[in-house]
Amino acid sequence: MMNAPWLPSERSLNRQDSTPRSNRQPLYPPIQGSPSIVPKSVQGQPPYPSRTDHIGSSHQGFYPQVPQPTHSFNHPHYIPTPSSYQKPLSYSNLAPPPTLQSHKIPQVNPCALPPGIGDPVSSQHPNNKKLEIRIACSNLASYDLASKSDPAVSFYFREHDNTPWVHVGTTETVKNKKDVTFMTPMHIPYHFAKNSFMRFVVLDMDNDNGKIDHQDFIGYVDLSVPALARQRVVEIPLMSSDPPGMKMDMLRIRRVANPGNIRITGTEVSNSKDIVTLGVQCRNLEKMDLFSSDPYVRIERAFGATDRFDAVHKLKTKKKNRNPIWKPFEVTLMTLCGGDIHTKLRFTVMDWDKTSKDDLIGSVDTTLQAITEQVRDFGSANFPIINPTKVTKRKYNNSGHLTIYQCNLQRAYSFYDFVSTGTEVCLSVAIDFTGSNGNPTTPGTLHYLSPANQYEMAIHQVGRILEAYDTDRMIPAYGFGGVFYGTQAVGHCHPLTGNMQQPEVHGIDELIDLYRRSVAHTRLSGPTNFAPVIRQVTQRVRHDHVDPHQRLLRKYSILLILTDGDISDMQETKQAIYEAANCAMSIIIVGVGTHDFALMEELDSDNDDGGSSATKTVGNGNLNPGGGRRDIVQFVPFARTAALGPDKLAYETLAEVPDQIARFAMMNGIKPRGSL
Repeated sequence: MMNAPWLPSERSLNRQDSTPRSNRQPLYPPIQGSPSIVPKSVQGQPPYPSRTDHIGSSHQGFYPQVPQPTHSFNHPHYIPTPSSYQKPLSYSNLAPPPTLQSHKIPQVNPCALPPGIGDPVSSQHPNNKKLEIRIACSNLASYDLASKSDPAVSFYFREHDNTPWVHVGTTETVKNKKDVTFMTPMHIPYHFAKNSFMRFVVLDMDNDNGKIDHQDFIGYVDLSVPALARQRVVEIPLMSSDPPGMKMDMLRIRRVANPGNIRITGTEVSNSKDIVTLGVQCRNLEKMDLFSSDPYVRIERAFGATDRFDAVHKLKTKKKNRNPIWKPFEVTLMTLCGGDIHTKLRFTVMDWDKTSKDDLIGSVDTTLQAITEQVRDFGSANFPIINPTKVTKRKYNNSGHLTIYQCNLQRAYSFYDFVSTGTEVCLSVAIDFTGSNGNPTTPGTLHYLSPANQYEMAIHQVGRILEAYDTDRMIPAYGFGGVFYGTQAVGHCHPLTGNMQQPEVHGIDELIDLYRRSVAHTRLSGPTNFAPVIRQVTQRVRHDHVDPHQRLLRKYSILLILTDGDISDMQETKQAIYEAANCAMSIIIVGVGTHDFALMEELDSDNDDGGSSATKTVGNGNLNPGGGRRDIVQFVPFARTAALGPDKLAYETLAEVPDQIARFAMMNGIKPRGSL
């Protein structure tokens, strides 16, 4: 492999070095007819740009503007904080609604603050309170001819009368149910001095594309936050009229006199970061069907001194199994019992039915404290399952037994806890140079360089967020699927600098400049293999990201893979991802163009037990005995986010990263610097 003469030496990487970089020989000859995109150092500027150089850089002609920080990023150990940005604190962690334009609701700018930082209702803002909102519906109207509705609730919030509605999120969809308790909670800020409002829009989700204006509108309610705070639980009928200020121009809207009822429960959330791990099994369950039962367990918690319970977690259905065992799962202490181990919990065991209402097998009432004490003293907690409708029957003892075979309580640190104490988030980039991208000199192909193509825009939008968390801003850049400058064979993990020992460039601007030069001097080929570059980054991560002696997380890497289609080495890639899942790294795949991305979706297919399919299946696709590793893969098609604005891609690709970092630390016993 040919070394690049212009690559910075170890001495020139020092910011004190005064050697002008303009004297270095570039790796590639100039690109004929391409826009002049040259690092500032070549134009007589200092060798390394400051952390604010990307504002107003040579790329601003074709890249969206990034909100300019009010603080200088020049200090090498500077960590961004919410006060470092001009924009006021906004609900930066709230996803915009699927169809903002049709609802005339303003889009939240998720990049006003980096994901995971600056959340106004998070633990780093002790003066703010946070409410957890849980939703249940009953007697919902059915718009389907042969079955019940498939309901979901779209939730909106506004701070006061004169502010616009902001879409917070949408619950999961429950199939064929008119009485449903949703498992997905919503979180909003709570200020005593503000009269804030909530809006709940109930939909029948018949179309799988998730767009709100493709569904049936069932009804809505508006509720003030103070009203919920006073009552804690509010149950009211839905209204079938159009919500004020929202144009519900849906094609299949139908009005009914009684659309149903909605129950809303609000609970104040503390800053507790404790995680509870529970393992549940049942034995000798009562037969509810002809030969067996199809059980699932719904975990509920009591609210206050009332007898009202709301579901907080659900274990998936085990078909035809009277002795089911569920894998251990994690839930926050706040979600499970509101942070109080004395709160009454109810484990309700149900028998699932496809065409009729689910049947009650029985339930167990207990507390987390009782469970913990029994597991500590006896190794497990055992309870009889009682059906209250059968207790008066003669010879009735119970409907089976429920066992908690695992119960652990541990502290979970947040993403903010780590980055605010010195952990850096590093970016590596791998770019697809396979022939399916088309001839780079032909307008309209994916690597065509004028104007900026999807590869460049994806690098810019994701990279601008991540480089603020990296002190030196050195980014390893690789290419795969092409015959690169100075080589004769197809490279599947080729450093675009030409030197595997020094594959880094400094900052996003130099990375884009190197990409453009690489396009002009690379012969596109194939196949599309991901495994080599994943293993290369994994090897670098293992070397220096974790201090094994002090158990500190120095760095966490994000591998950004940009590709135009499905991969050729699926099984090898799954194995490489499985190996990487135990390292301090995550993998983001951005699909450019309009090709079929079915295999990418498979790599990112989360499932009920946690973890992506890639981290749970290896070899022939069989479940690996060590399954349940972290889900480290996130796939997003560029075309899906492009229409929603330049911030949407960064939000969707990076939204899971804070939790992935926190989960890696928890699984490996790693704590932030200075923690007890």
